[in-house]
This record gives sequence, structure tokens and C-alpha cells, in this order.
Amino acid sequence: MKQPVPSGAIACLASHTRPIRVKLGLLAFLFPLFLAAQIEFAPLGATWYFDNDIGAPWKLSYAKVEVTGIDTIQGRVCKRIESKNHLGNIDWGCSFYGPLLHTFEKNGRVFSYHDGGFHLLYDFNANAGESWVIHNPPIAWVDSLVVIVDSISFITVNGHTLKVQHVSNPGIEPGGLLQWGSEIIEGIGNTGFITPQYPTCDPWIFGLRCYQEDSLDLHFVSYPCDSVKHYVATREPILSGGLFSPNPVSGDRVQLSEGLDADRVILQSTLGAAQKTILIQPGVPFDTGDIPPGVYFANIFKGPRWIGADKLVILRR
Repeated sequence: MKQPVPSGAIACLASHTRPIRVKLGLLAFLFPLFLAAQIEFAPLGATWYFDNDIGAPWKLSYAKVEVTGIDTIQGRVCKRIESKNHLGNIDWGCSFYGPLLHTFEKNGRVFSYHDGGFHLLYDFNANAGESWVIHNPPIAWVDSLVVIVDSISFITVNGHTLKVQHVSNPGIEPGGLLQWGSEIIEGIGNTGFITPQYPTCDPWIFGLRCYQEDSLDLHFVSYPCDSVKHYVATREPILSGGLFSPNPVSGDRVQLSEGLDADRVILQSTLGAAQKTILIQPGVPFDTGDIPPGVYFANIFKGPRWIGADKLVILRR
């Protein structure tokens, strides 16, 4: 771990010649890099809260992912990570990891146990232009996921400077068989979910609300981390496919199914944030040309009442 330079040493260096001052400037430039990989991943008691049941908008709940203990596997000391919904039941959403996730960390790289061995899950040391491969459990429909670091930034949480990897997954289309979030925070993990998931099933756990442990307290939401929001429907909820045509969308126009008495559609991103409110008329296609490609949860309303919802996949480039 990089140790802070004593104030006396700084005073001494400042009295030297220009080459020393150049080196000191270089240290200041590189200092954020020295801070990388200092935060332990998944310390005992660490807790993540993720959005859950977004695909069922009458109940927006949460999944609590927690480091509950230590187990020894193949001679390695591993953190035991459990995921439960707001009812306290085991719930990994559409992830193929679980019912327990076991991980260990070595030099800023996090490995998870499955298929009789340990496989790389995170590489917090990777910088822009670098990549790694996640080998998925045998149950997964996709054998592996390539993670490319497109750029790096830094955030400060409780006095700790944390490296943020902005990542992409080549070959994975929006709405495809495997999805992950686009940001990975050092020591915390992916802000979508702790492991990759299938976005085409329900319930889908996606969107980091909060992360808490002894030295870090990070909140992405203003409401309590463990809140549950209920919606009121005008009738039996409509939550089946076929509410939009076409779907997936490759152009700019989409039409709501006939017979639905509605006046607006609110598109939610996978993080649960309201993306766009679209006023609609019965039988008239509406414009989605300014909406980025991705998977959205489309909530359909008539006045103040929620009528139903469906997933809307926009593939347009």
C-alpha cells in the first residue's frame, strides 16, 4: 500500500532543484493510480442493495446481497455471499450464480468458485484498452463474457478514491442472452448486479441502490435502500409480450396494441430511472427515435392509473 509522504519530507523535497520538482509533479499526476486496488472486495458484513422486480411494476422491491461469512474451498479462504429478496428468500434474479457465491481476491483480481474451480470475475487493475474474460457456470446459455475497459474515472466515497472502470461487452446485443452493467467500481463491483444476468426473464435484479460496509457508504438513491414501492392497477395487470409492435424496435415508430385504453407510456431504464414519458393516442404509432438502444420497462398509464407493462427492446443504432 502506498504510504503518505511525511510533511517534513515534502518540505525537504521542495528545497531541491527542478528535476526533483518534476518528479513530484509526476507523483501528483499518478497518485490516483496508486490508490487503485486498495479497497478490499466483499469484506465481512458488506451489503449491496439492488432493484428487484422492476419487470413487475406493481411491486418495485430490492435484493439484499451480503457477505455473511468465510468458507475454505480447495485450501483458499473465500467470502460467502448470499442474495435474498425483501421477504428474506434466496433470490439471485436471472443470474446463474448461486444459491451462494464464493469469492477470493488476490492483487486486485476477484475469483469466483464454480464448476469445480475458481474463475476470474473482476480485474480492478485493468485500465483503458485492457480486458478480461469471465467464464460462466455450465448452466449459463453463454459460455463466456468478454469485458473491455473503455475508459477510467475516479470517485471519492468517505475519503476513499475509488477507480471506476467504464466497460463494454463486445458481441452482446441489447436484449441479448446475457447482460451486465457498464460501470465497475473498485472494491464494490458492477453497478448493474454483482454477476452477469439474463435480461429476458423475471424477476430481473438490476441497478445498484446502495453499498455499505465499515469504511464505505455509497447511495445512488435518495430513498431508503430497503424500500418497497407498490403500484395500483385499474384491473388485473397486463404483463405479457405483444403489447408493442414491432418489438424489438429497429426503426423509429412503435404502436401500442389495440384495445388498450391508455394515454401515455413511461419508459424506465434498467436502473429504474424514468427515461422518457410519451403521450400516445389509440391506434397511433409513437416516436422512439431519440431513445438510445437498450432494454426498457414500458409502464402504460391512463391518467393516474397504471394499466400494464411490457419490456421494450430498442435495437436501432
